[in-house]
Amino acid sequence: MTTVPQVRPGSVFDAGISRSTLPDPDSENAADETRVVQLPIVAGGTPSWEDSDDDDAQPVIPHRGIEAHLAPTDAEVEARIVARLEAEIMRDVELRMIDNLIVATVSVAPSQESIVIADEVMTPSKLRPWMIIMLAMLFILGGIVGGVAYTVGRDDPTVSPSFNMSSQQVDSGQSQSMAPSAAPFSPVPMDFLLDELRDHIAPTNTDLMILKNVTSPQAKALAWLQDDLITRTPGRSTNTVLQRYSLAVLYYSTSGESSWTFPCMNSDDVCRWNMADLNDKGVYCGEDQETVINLAFYGLEMVGSLPWEVILLSDLKTLRIDRNDLIGPIPSQIGELTQLEIFYASGNGLTGTLPETFSSATTRVGLDQNSFTGSLPASWGTTMHLLTAVNLWGNSLTGTIPTTFGKLANLVHLDLLENLLTGTVPSELDQMNSLKELSLEYNLFTESKNGSICDLLAGLQLIELSADCDKLECPCCTSCKYENN
Repeated sequence: MTTVPQVRPGSVFDAGISRSTLPDPDSENAADETRVVQLPIVAGGTPSWEDSDDDDAQPVIPHRGIEAHLAPTDAEVEARIVARLEAEIMRDVELRMIDNLIVATVSVAPSQESIVIADEVMTPSKLRPWMIIMLAMLFILGGIVGGVAYTVGRDDPTVSPSFNMSSQQVDSGQSQSMAPSAAPFSPVPMDFLLDELRDHIAPTNTDLMILKNVTSPQAKALAWLQDDLITRTPGRSTNTVLQRYSLAVLYYSTSGESSWTFPCMNSDDVCRWNMADLNDKGVYCGEDQETVINLAFYGLEMVGSLPWEVILLSDLKTLRIDRNDLIGPIPSQIGELTQLEIFYASGNGLTGTLPETFSSATTRVGLDQNSFTGSLPASWGTTMHLLTAVNLWGNSLTGTIPTTFGKLANLVHLDLLENLLTGTVPSELDQMNSLKELSLEYNLFTESKNGSICDLLAGLQLIELSADCDKLECPCCTSCKYENN
């Protein structure tokens, strides 16, 4: 009985020597006799014998190359090559899709002496030309299929891009932002935008509810950001997105579609949203050409209201929205614009009470020709020491002039014409050493028991002083209003 070593198919071994027992074909007792021969061991096959008339032919031991005794047919080899390559290509595509990598090519690097495909061992010399051509075609086909698969996966809205910045960095206000790693032409998922911006744009649950109302200016602004090229650009800062969001909310809050006549809401940097060569309308930035410092939106026939999101332009120095058709109150958060120097909103239909304070850097406030009610904020005299001009004429303000206004040592111009102010003119105004123009006409002031208005303001070098001279004794007034006027 012959004993043949059992070798697991698919294993590959170096050429080695093993002892095996085979029947002697010349022996009369071939079934009972064995002889010992040295044979190479090849996975999945049996020893190879050369064709020879020599009855004592010995098994051939190859010097280096090894091949299976039971070689597959060409068709089998081709089928195995194709099946293995297809499997490897698809596996490589899947791995690259998982890693968000672009499939460019698939290659197989042969070893120095042999290529192992399926459970066959083939030397490079055994590869036929048609096999090489087939391999090349499969490599090219694999690259194309992989590229298409990646593109489809990338454009799938269910595939969410990741961000390269933690929420802690956003909370800290660092300029480096969570830029999406998705390709620039992929819309930014809404949940990523909210994750990055929520602490800034929705600090309260009410704000969040407004964001969920698709008809609100805030929701429209977020939707615009999703497709905005700059927002989708990797490496942009959170502040860049906040500026664009703020201006987008202002745009949708003030009928910007029909009233903003300068280039805006496009893929340009916001610093280019202006008409510098025509009336200076629009958005202007500082010397860094990145930070918005000036909004010149006067005379645009804007209809709507001023949203609180304007304060997201944290470096804003000038805000001009005068001579429009805006209604509603001035957002109470306006005082958070700590760099604001000039605020003009005259000639609108604004209502409500005056803000308790603007920035301590504010020098000029123009709120005339609106419909403000309530009293003059006493806090202006203690928090806005740099004020040089205040225009409040043509409103419905009531109450008295706060004595704290006497602390406005830099105030040059104060216009309170045509309101409903009462009481007497406080003598503390005599401390306003810089005051040159004071308008008090068309109010309900009464005469002071301490003397005429001229006596009360004797220490001032007023150039213009107007009052209701039929109610107040004012021989020094440059303009008087009488009841019959």
